[in-house]
Amino acid sequence: MPILHGRAEGAHRDRVICEYDYAATPIAERLGVGAREAVIFMVADRRYKLIHCEGGFRPILFDLEADPDELQDLGDSEQHAAMIEEMYERLFAWTRRISQRTTRSEAQLQEMRTAIRRRGVVLGAYDENDMPLELTVHYRNRKAAIRKPAG
Repeated sequence: MPILHGRAEGAHRDRVICEYDYAATPIAERLGVGAREAVIFMVADRRYKLIHCEGGFRPILFDLEADPDELQDLGDSEQHAAMIEEMYERLFAWTRRISQRTTRSEAQLQEMRTAIRRRGVVLGAYDENDMPLELTVHYRNRKAAIRKPAG
């Protein structure tokens, strides 16, 4: 809380980390990754953002100063190989700490992929036709209610 309220001098971090587990989503099956591989890690500092996807995918790198909208992926750039290595070292330092672990079995995660879900984040879906009908039946042909006052 002191950081959020500007009262923690010198306590600022030089990076942020994000982790997303998509094992229980249909996109994991679509990408052909196992339950334990369906995870994304991101590390960013003020200049660069590196995204690591398990499952044999190459890294994604953005230069946030030159490309604030993150439109140019530098993950396969030879010029940025040293930066990719540096960002990976920051990410790996974070992953080596003791932390929470997934408490679901692989069988449970696999089963959740096909369970009808009525809320949450859907990765990789451009429109409702990208998803099985049973996963989107509650969202199809819905329109937002008009909330402005009449008159």
